[in-house]
Amino acid sequence: KLQSGGNMTSWAVLLVRERRRFEFSGPNDPELTTFLNTFLAKCNASGIVGANQPSKVMSVDLPHPQGDNPNRERALDMLTQTFRANLNLNRAAKPSFTLVLLSGIDKYFYHGIKKIADIDMGMHTVHMLLNKARDNRPNKQDQYFSNVVLKVNMKLGGINHALDDGSMSWLMVTSCADLIS
Repeated sequence: KLQSGGNMTSWAVLLVRERRRFEFSGPNDPELTTFLNTFLAKCNASGIVGANQPSKVMSVDLPHPQGDNPNRERALDMLTQTFRANLNLNRAAKPSFTLVLLSGIDKYFYHGIKKIADIDMGMHTVHMLLNKARDNRPNKQDQYFSNVVLKVNMKLGGINHALDDGSMSWLMVTSCADLIS
């Protein structure tokens, strides 16, 4: 349970598709709906406010990257266009964060999405790797979702943990003599 849950009443999902394993077939995939509902249940159980409904799901089909080629730049342009076409990016209506679902590790796309959303558009992102998030082994998905909830809560302004006053008492020193005694 979180010390203080943030508010996620306004959020979005970006499904990045690159024709890899573990991907969802698209925004209307029933497995994606189940996945997001399971994530929301974890957010709710942890104490995040407003985690009661799935958000807007955007989807982008990226060209297959082949090293450092023009497909990578074209893919980043497609990501920018997807954000702009699907989200109201004015300050009052902007989502509190976007959950980005990636099918694989590609540092170029990860850093590109961070730059586009966080820097250029002023919108928080939290990324999930689907090969880890869709792990059906006992407790694996639950543990992964718990870790993501901690990241989401911090981005929403919540407080994950706090020490009680008794745990901090040894730090409350009034003089050097108190340290010696």
